[in-house]
Amino acid sequence: VVFIYTFEKFRPEMKLTDEDLDSFFGPTLYQTFSRHSDDEKEIEEMIKYYRAFNEPNHDNLAKPFPGAKELLKTLHKKGYKLGVISSKKNGLLVHGLEHFGLAEYLDIIIGSDDVKNHKPAPDGIYLAKEKLNSKNILYVGDTLMDIETARNASVKSVGCLYIDHPEIMLEAKPDYVISNLSEILKILGE
Repeated sequence: VVFIYTFEKFRPEMKLTDEDLDSFFGPTLYQTFSRHSDDEKEIEEMIKYYRAFNEPNHDNLAKPFPGAKELLKTLHKKGYKLGVISSKKNGLLVHGLEHFGLAEYLDIIIGSDDVKNHKPAPDGIYLAKEKLNSKNILYVGDTLMDIETARNASVKSVGCLYIDHPEIMLEAKPDYVISNLSEILKILGE
């Protein structure tokens, strides 16, 4: 919704397809908007416009994936170290996780402003490894960029079939593919 709102103002002639919209999830706002503009000033205006709409409406627009809270709660009880790495800025990311009651199960939360290089660069995963003091990471994502990020960090990836066009994510050949988050328990041998 927020991307459609932004593109209606800055690119009203552009009719966004489901595939276009799917491609916006994963990259930072800068990465997304710079695909449609070479003008740095306009890109910054697009980001400001997006955020001016998104931040006050976030809690009504965002939704956790089905089964996310139950899975995090189960894994947390079993002693797994859990974290989130996102292209969202840390403040809004933490707010959303707290709003949906997910933050309490997480050991780390890494937003786009916590790393120098964003997905598909492996910086977020490297920071997670360092903060969690763990070399064994299973990275779960639903975008092509998520799977590429895992590959670039040399960690196993799980592709979730939640986006409208999962074939885009599947092109990256994740190590595992799931249609329901509870399937992660099987991958972990639980």
